[in-house]
Amino acid sequence: MKSVKRIFIIFLSAVLTTSCGDPNLLTEFSETDSDEALWVDAKKHIDDLEWDSAIDIIENQLSAGYQERIDVKEGLAGAYVGKCGLTFLEIVSGMTDAPSSNLFEYFMGIFKDMELEPEHCETAIEIIQGLGTVSQRTQDQNLFLAILGIARLGVTLSYKLDQVDHDGQMDANSNVCNDHSGGQLSPWPMPVYQFMPRQTPVPAHYLNDADMRKIVSGFGLIIENLAALTAAIGNDSDTITALDDFKADCQEASGDVACDITDPDDVDDALMKYAFRVFMDTSDVGFGTCSLSTPLPVDDIADLVDDYLSGSDADDDPEPDTADDDVDVDVTGLCCPSTLPPGFDNPWD
Repeated sequence: MKSVKRIFIIFLSAVLTTSCGDPNLLTEFSETDSDEALWVDAKKHIDDLEWDSAIDIIENQLSAGYQERIDVKEGLAGAYVGKCGLTFLEIVSGMTDAPSSNLFEYFMGIFKDMELEPEHCETAIEIIQGLGTVSQRTQDQNLFLAILGIARLGVTLSYKLDQVDHDGQMDANSNVCNDHSGGQLSPWPMPVYQFMPRQTPVPAHYLNDADMRKIVSGFGLIIENLAALTAAIGNDSDTITALDDFKADCQEASGDVACDITDPDDVDDALMKYAFRVFMDTSDVGFGTCSLSTPLPVDDIADLVDDYLSGSDADDDPEPDTADDDVDVDVTGLCCPSTLPPGFDNPWD
């Protein structure tokens, strides 16, 4: 827990020490308009949880040069995190005391009792990312970003899938597999359509493309800064183990696309977003009942369909044999079986 306390101190306490522990210093600067005096005042406002006042001093009263100091940027990020409503200590302590390998449900559940203003957390992310790359930032700064990645991911899931009773569980009539905001979805082409599960009517709760961008990039922040998170809560945590496994599964599922994308605007790969929908439909790390060991076998669709055909070559456009008992895969047990994978190449066209 040493690292947990350190990150909390650095961003919400360490910047306050001069205002809280040295009244002579405060007196010395209280009657001046120097950057040093203003910075002491800003830290006092942070200490008093007066986020807007602290932000106003840092952004509008400090000189441009003083604003570039690392400790000032960290203080500003901490103020925006406070304004966002996020409590780092509770999140990291919870991950230490009650870890879980079911990542999506777990991270959504963390925020069930929190009322956040996510746009301010996004501002904090931008500030810390501006300090440099993952190798240029300190471990504490990287831990800061990992927690904000959890917040981006968890809050998006909570706002969209846990709207009714805010109990940390996905609401009834929710669907993670499809973006229903565009109306009619593309069905599976023939003859696949004849045996794949039909797409459900528009559910009450679903994830649109913008939501998926936040979810993928939230995980990107976690994965990019996983070493710092591991140092904070320990590598023997079920959550850390699950994140390590997820990192490998994500890379395998997404092919050449990196899984540590941290900017929502850069999440433009359709296969990546589809892969995350499949992950969320599993019982391993998501909300569904399928298993990561039996995802939708996009590369094996042709073989799957051949099991349903009457033995003729697929190019002859045979009629499906619904009485065939030699089917190797139960399509109803696959992940997101009614969702047409992006770029699906129908061999019967």
